[in-house]
Amino acid sequence: MTDHSIKECQKSLDFVLGWFAKPIFIDGDYPESMKNNLSHLLPDFTEAEKKFIKGTADFFALSFGPTLSFQLLDPHMKFRQLESPSLRQLLSWIDLEYNHPQIFIVENGWFVSGTTKRDDAKYMYYLKKFVMETLKAYVLDGVNLCGYFAYSFNDRTAPKFGFYHYAANQFEPKPSMKHYRKMIDSNGFSGPETLGRFCPEEFTLCTECGFFHTRKSLLAFIAFLLFAFIISLSLIFYYSKKGKRSYK
Repeated sequence: MTDHSIKECQKSLDFVLGWFAKPIFIDGDYPESMKNNLSHLLPDFTEAEKKFIKGTADFFALSFGPTLSFQLLDPHMKFRQLESPSLRQLLSWIDLEYNHPQIFIVENGWFVSGTTKRDDAKYMYYLKKFVMETLKAYVLDGVNLCGYFAYSFNDRTAPKFGFYHYAANQFEPKPSMKHYRKMIDSNGFSGPETLGRFCPEEFTLCTECGFFHTRKSLLAFIAFLLFAFIISLSLIFYYSKKGKRSYK
């Protein structure tokens, strides 16, 4: 790797992460690479503002997934997913660049094909790869990593990212969900010593649960109407009875 490549890589990270991280974690000001290239667009901080901004974060929240290329490679895809940079390398860079902050990986996942609904083998491959890189950064590199969150729970809120496929008002677990569950049950990747530690029950699709889960708002509205109807009947009965007494 040449010096020019290193500088360009640093500039890229400055523009993506350093834009916010350097003012908060270092000195209250933008990275020099941004100031040199966007001096007419960036505001100037006063010394008082720099002191006010510096150190205002409790931890570094990182969202990491596919990097996007703005080259049109396919008529059906606006962006291409690239398999770099390494999550381990990025965590080490953040650790060195911003004085060993506490890091939470708040989102980490990978797209599946637009036509893929349930078969997400590539997602499982990247999930395992990301978890391995996170573990190496924590154990081998000494990165102050405090939490990891895989993204995302279901396809309804995050299309193409979810562990659960949503269709016909039901959530169906994908293979990646079972893979991730085994990883959590065994506190790591499965091996001969962890085979007996898996929870024996398998995922089963609960039609009744899916019905109630996907119709919460409707059921709440029906319950409200029923409650209002009962209250109305009670009031009618009470005042009709009170009226009869007054006539006597």
